[in-house]
Amino acid sequence: MNRMRPIHVMTAAMLLAAAAACVDAPSVSGPEAQSEPLAETFDAMSRVAAENGDLARSEGFAFAALSVRGGVAPSRLEVQSGNATEVYDAFVNSVEWDPSIAATMRPPARRALVAWRRTAYGTTKVLSMHTPSDSAPILNPLSLGMGMSTAAVFAGASAMQNEGGNTAQGKPDLSGAWFATGGWVKLKEVAVIGACPESQLSGKGVAVSRCEQARYLVRFDLAMQHLAGRPPQVVGGSPVRRVSSVGEPVVGGLKLGFACLAPTSMHGCQ
Repeated sequence: MNRMRPIHVMTAAMLLAAAAACVDAPSVSGPEAQSEPLAETFDAMSRVAAENGDLARSEGFAFAALSVRGGVAPSRLEVQSGNATEVYDAFVNSVEWDPSIAATMRPPARRALVAWRRTAYGTTKVLSMHTPSDSAPILNPLSLGMGMSTAAVFAGASAMQNEGGNTAQGKPDLSGAWFATGGWVKLKEVAVIGACPESQLSGKGVAVSRCEQARYLVRFDLAMQHLAGRPPQVVGGSPVRRVSSVGEPVVGGLKLGFACLAPTSMHGCQ
């Protein structure tokens, strides 16, 4: 049941309910009992995003799951959503592929931020964003047609915010997701702290060619809309929601390197 398919071709379903109670844990670098439910939550969201044709979100959540299994520790992130200020746990992951992989086959390098919080209603709110560089403008998903190449999908920044539980089939419900249609994202590396503790990697069977603990300046200013369908369309009557970072905080994360084309969210390149 826990055997993962490659990160860029995930389509299998996984239950979210077992992880919901732990998704708002203040730290994911502790015991396996705390980190694994969070990783499984991101695995489940990755699969649903893949089923919805959202490659950027699918890969982002899958690499987030691998980062949790690699021992990433979250930081505090304050987000202005409309008139409300919300506090999230968050981390950044940066992924690259080794020069040993031919440039024509090498997937685009990218950075992603994943943030989550439990609401007063008992649901989990998740915010994710991606950028191919230190800073990039949002690539409006309304401009992307069906069957876009991986390079095209990751040519600009993207972002999604979702609050929900499970569908009747036990899958994460992303039907109420809001997507950035304008704005920009900044995820700038400012420090590399050192190599990831070997015990956190080998102890969980995670195989990567490089893993470093890093720090990133995070700033974003997004115009978000409720989108649905493939290709996505604006849900009728949906207003534009303004979502931005409060200041420019430093958020912790991992830099991951891979020597294989299709790492898995469970074991990397093993």
